[in-house]
Amino acid sequence: MSFGLSLGDFVSVITLANKLRRDFVGAPSQFNSISREVRGLTIILQDVDVQLPEYDIDDHQRKQLSEISHSCGTLLNELQDAIGKYKAVEYCGTSIHKKARSIWKRISWEPKDIGELRDRLLSNVTLLQSFLNAISSQTMAATKQTLEHLNQRQESNEQSCILDWLSAADYTLQQSDLLARRQEGTGEWLLDSDEYKHWLRTPNATLFCPGIPGAGKTICSAILVDDLITRFENKPNVGIAYIYCNFNRQDEQKLQDLLSSLLKQLSQKRTSVPDAVKDLYTRYKATSTRPRFNEISKALQSVASMYSDVFIVVDALDECESTCRTRLLGEMMKIHASVGANVFATSRPTEINDLFQAGSVLEIRAHEDDVRRYLDGNMYRLPGFVSRNTALQEEIMTVISRHVQGMFLLAQLYFESLIGRRSAKSTRAALKELSNGSHDYAYDKAYDNAMTRIQGQMREQTDLAIQTLSWLICARRPLTSLELQHALAIEDGQSSLDEENMPEIEDILAVCAGLVTTENETGVIRLVHYTTKEYLERKQEAFFSSAENDISTLCVAYISFETFGSGVCESDTAMEERLHSHPFYSYAACYWGDHVRAIKDLDPDVIEFLKDQQKVGASEQALMVTKDPVRKDWSQSYSKTMTGFHLAAYFGIQEAVAYFLQNQYSVDLCYSAGYTALKWAISGGHLNVGQLLLSHGADPNISDKKGFTELSFAAQYGQEAIVRLLVEWGADVDAPCAWYGSALVAACDEGQLEVAKILLNNKADINAESELYGSPLETAAKGGHWKLVNFLLETGAEPNSQGDEAETALQLAAFQGQEDIVLILLNHGADVNRQAGPYGNALRAASMNGNQQIVQMLLDSGANVNAEHELGTALMAAVEKGQCDIAKVLLDNGADPNGRGRVHGTALHAAAAFGFVEITQLLLDRGADSTIRAGVYKTPLRAATMRGHREVAALLKRHQQNLSV
Repeated sequence: MSFGLSLGDFVSVITLANKLRRDFVGAPSQFNSISREVRGLTIILQDVDVQLPEYDIDDHQRKQLSEISHSCGTLLNELQDAIGKYKAVEYCGTSIHKKARSIWKRISWEPKDIGELRDRLLSNVTLLQSFLNAISSQTMAATKQTLEHLNQRQESNEQSCILDWLSAADYTLQQSDLLARRQEGTGEWLLDSDEYKHWLRTPNATLFCPGIPGAGKTICSAILVDDLITRFENKPNVGIAYIYCNFNRQDEQKLQDLLSSLLKQLSQKRTSVPDAVKDLYTRYKATSTRPRFNEISKALQSVASMYSDVFIVVDALDECESTCRTRLLGEMMKIHASVGANVFATSRPTEINDLFQAGSVLEIRAHEDDVRRYLDGNMYRLPGFVSRNTALQEEIMTVISRHVQGMFLLAQLYFESLIGRRSAKSTRAALKELSNGSHDYAYDKAYDNAMTRIQGQMREQTDLAIQTLSWLICARRPLTSLELQHALAIEDGQSSLDEENMPEIEDILAVCAGLVTTENETGVIRLVHYTTKEYLERKQEAFFSSAENDISTLCVAYISFETFGSGVCESDTAMEERLHSHPFYSYAACYWGDHVRAIKDLDPDVIEFLKDQQKVGASEQALMVTKDPVRKDWSQSYSKTMTGFHLAAYFGIQEAVAYFLQNQYSVDLCYSAGYTALKWAISGGHLNVGQLLLSHGADPNISDKKGFTELSFAAQYGQEAIVRLLVEWGADVDAPCAWYGSALVAACDEGQLEVAKILLNNKADINAESELYGSPLETAAKGGHWKLVNFLLETGAEPNSQGDEAETALQLAAFQGQEDIVLILLNHGADVNRQAGPYGNALRAASMNGNQQIVQMLLDSGANVNAEHELGTALMAAVEKGQCDIAKVLLDNGADPNGRGRVHGTALHAAAAFGFVEITQLLLDRGADSTIRAGVYKTPLRAATMRGHREVAALLKRHQQNLSV
């Protein structure tokens, strides 16, 4: 024997098993089962023979294997004798050359003696499998650490890839920056409050902390988040997720982005990426598309339910765009209700308060102790005469603390106003000027004072401050310190950047009188507060009247630098180097057109730039790379689609578009991917440019290379005015459109109700089928757009429509847990028992998803609880997904516990195969027959045994023993 054991002739046992397998060739179908059992034993015997040399087994294990080997040999010999009774000898050929051959006798059922041998075969297979498992686990223990390390590295890489795809937002940097700004000891009152302690220890609690502008709400949120992380860092069953909304990042903080960030944070703490997230990644990554809102919502609830406790913190809800804020609050309350999450939020006092009436409310105000700590910790920044005068220091802390009116920001502004004072007398004079009015008045006075100090500096210092503030109030996104430095160094009329003209960040901050700050962790330079921006925007005409003109000129000058005349980068390395060596290029390429569009008169330099195809191509490449930073292989994936004509249309610069039309540019020119100037204008929602192009003969029915029409493009993005315009100019409302099939389906996919109304008013086919999406109704139902579903049904949509072998709208809504849509469809006559698609029927779809309310709703509406499908009944679907509560509901409503399915046989077979103990017991209690032979494993006991579910196997054995008593 290869492994050197005195175990009898192990090889002869394998040989005998192989011979028996050959003997069964040609056997009647009644012997198929025993043939498969012999095959299974042969395979496990060979596994032992091959794998045993790898293991170091002890004497006890040698003896155990010897006994099993002997048992197998005895059993196989008995089986050989038994099957001999069912064979006969037949002679064929001439009388001289007769040949004998074995033939099988025909029998009508499996003989009893063969059945008994099958049970013993199965027992030996189980013994051998258990033996292999035992010795393999013993050996694996020696290499476990190495394997775990390799697996962890691989899983970590996969996890990072998936989570980075899910959301690019990283609030940890902002959290670190906020904590770094915190004065030691401040904010402790929040952690010591009864409201916070109650919220912390009470499941399903809410805590709302309103506060006037500048009260210190964001720092308090950071302190609370830090406490949660510290308190629960070693408790894997506690999930923590937080968001910092920002008035300056509303374009980046869309609802799906915020939900995706929450989902990412809750997924990060799991040992592996949750299946709900993996599923989204698998379905959407390959097509470079993003999950729908309702899919992210569903995944978020699924992942949140994995934790015993969940804490969600959202700071500055009032700085979130109003529609986004309403839906974000709705999603938070869903998680709050469904999984008992604890929700904390801050905001200015608004109507948001009403949503938190049932929970605790704690106002955030700048406490005097905190203000004094802040002032004391920053006293070193004041002139030397202050540091040498303790009485003056105390006076400063006392007066400012008394005047801040609960506004921490005001304390900072008042303190900043003292930095340039020349004597104790002027310092005390400044303290006497502090305002006692409303907080709006107090801020205005403080900001007025800051602007007076800015304008009282040397001319170059004042110019630097005004230019800096101009950029910060007009920039279309937050700028990094390096980007701002480069922006401030641009000189109109120069063909390159002179880095000697670049100011230092310290000097920029010094001349801005405390109105500007930097975030060390993120590198962003910004105004100190949103009230600062509100003030400066109100005063823009007085202080920054030429800001947009100046900025548009400088952006165009930057993208027109000679270095970009070389055109697009032909390699990824070259592209990375270009962006690295020109830090402002990314911003300028993305937003120059927005700044140009904001001014009245078009600078001739804009036309000169747009006429230079090399520079246009370079800027388009930078634009596309910036908008999709996750994608790599820029040089390979980039496809030039724009001329200057197209780029002008993309940014909606009407005068520039008119220039190209006047200079005989073809109105329907397609540079590469089939995008016309009209398509680019639509992508930006530029109605005036669209009108101009159509009036010059632009074809409203051109499709790009992917098959999208202009109308479907506008419909998908909800551009109502442009949809009306295109229809007025002859766009075909039912023109074929890529995978959507029609513009109406495109609108329904994105939930664009008003666009759908426009299209239907213009005779769009309400029941048109899309090969991929199905009908408009199915598309709207799948997207979770209940208002749109209701409108389509009221307008005449067929409630039972389905594509080729596709699901009905009712099945889609049932599977996705859309209770409101299920109810709407049922009320409009949807067939509850319609058979179609992979789900089979709506009840199976709901049972798979585990939505008890929908299951009961369907049953109450007449769903056939025992409706058959090739994969089994609704009960089978529920069992396969481990939905025990759903299985109970179905059984209570008459589900047959012995209904059949193609794969697993019965629900009991499925429960045993998946190892669901509770469901197995439920089915047995409800009369499931454990002796039925069906499916791939034949019996439930064998299914549990072969899949290694010992607890289920033991349960089934006890049940069978009880039946035999």
